[in-house]
Formats: sequence, C-alpha cells, structure tokens
Amino acid sequence: MPTAATPAPRRWPAALFVLVGAVHLVALLLGWPTSTYTQWLLVPPLIAHLLLRCRTVRSPLVRWGVVALLLSWLGDSVPTLLPPPARLPTNMVFFGLAHASWIMAFLPCWRRSIVGTRPQLLVPYAIGVVGLIGLCLPGSGSLWPAVVAYGLLLVTMPVLATGVDVLTSWGGIAFVLCAGLLGWRAFRPGFDLPAVDAVIMAAYLCAQALLVAGTLRAQWRRGPGPALGQAPVGLTGRPSSA
Repeated sequence: MPTAATPAPRRWPAALFVLVGAVHLVALLLGWPTSTYTQWLLVPPLIAHLLLRCRTVRSPLVRWGVVALLLSWLGDSVPTLLPPPARLPTNMVFFGLAHASWIMAFLPCWRRSIVGTRPQLLVPYAIGVVGLIGLCLPGSGSLWPAVVAYGLLLVTMPVLATGVDVLTSWGGIAFVLCAGLLGWRAFRPGFDLPAVDAVIMAAYLCAQALLVAGTLRAQWRRGPGPALGQAPVGLTGRPSSA
C-alpha cells in the first residue's frame, strides 16, 4: 500500500520513465541515432510503475492497462526492425489494439463518461475525428480501411476515458494530438513542423503518463476493500490530497 514515505524501489520506474523520456527527446532534437534504441525503453518503466503502484493486479482496469502498454511497447519497437514500407501499417495495428485495450479498461465506467452524463460534448470529439480521417484519407491509398478503423478507436478511447479520471481524459486528448500529427505527416505530403518528431513524442509520452496516472488514481479512489478512502495515487505513486 502506498504511503507518504514511498520505498525507493517503488519510485524507480517513474524516475526511469522521466529520465529515458528526456534522453529520447534530446536525441530526437539533436538527430542522434540512439533515438531508435531509447524509444524501445520508454514504455517498460510505465508498465512496472502501474504494476508496483496499483491496489491489485486483479483489477480489470489494471490488467487491460498493462495489455495496452505492452501493445504500445510493441508499436514502438517492432516497426523499427522492419523495412520502411511495413512500418506504418504495423504501427497502426499495434496502437489500434492498444487503443482497443484502453477501451476495454474504461468501458465499465462509461456511465460516468460524457456518453452518460453530457452527451452534447461528444460533438467536438466527432468533429475532430471526422476532420482527422478526412485529412488523412486522400493520401492513405490502400490503407484507408485501417485509417477509418484507427480513427474510430482513437476517438472512442478518450471519450470513455472521461468516465475514469480527469488525468485519463487529458491523456486521451494528448493521444489524439499525437496521432493527428503522425497522420498528417504520414498521409499529407509536404506537412512539416519544426522539431515535429520531438513534438509528437512529447505528446505521446504525456498521453501514456496521464493514462497510467489516471488509472492509478481511479483504482485507489473507487477500488473495493478497506482502502476505499485511501488518497488517490498519481504518477509517482504518492497519495495526493485530492
């Protein structure tokens, strides 16, 4: 059980995630070839953090969260080992499955999401995903079914995340930003931004960190057992005063 004096062994995954993430962003900004290898190391610390700081690994929220993170890790690493034509489709498969896993994690909370409480807020999400798919479709070629399916998963996950915690809500939005920039770069020739790789990766790291932090807070706030009133746990696994 987390306490104010969190043991050092339980703090190292979050610290390692921050360290590896910072090194990776610097590598992208400076064009270091090591960015491929640091990318492989980004998600494993988050998986360790979620498992070490959760109330119980038997929770479906945690189990599906771990599955989603594992699939994200495969999406980060496997495409780098493949020839360039196969990288984008493989990335879309793994991250599409990762979004589906987060959807399974958040689905039990759908009545607390904007679907059940403020359905009018679905409108901007719908406009966003239709706009994103519309921008990507002309350049997607034979990948257009995958683009449509990925877009639907991409918008469903952050919508359901609103029923879990405010941190998961922002994590879902950050994922939409990350995927949107990736889609524009992949399917819209000529699209470019200064340091676009670092911007995309920064949004991705924020998304993953917020999803994990929100998952932990929600589990500690709503989980069963005598610790129901225990203060919620954030990214570092330390109880907050919320």
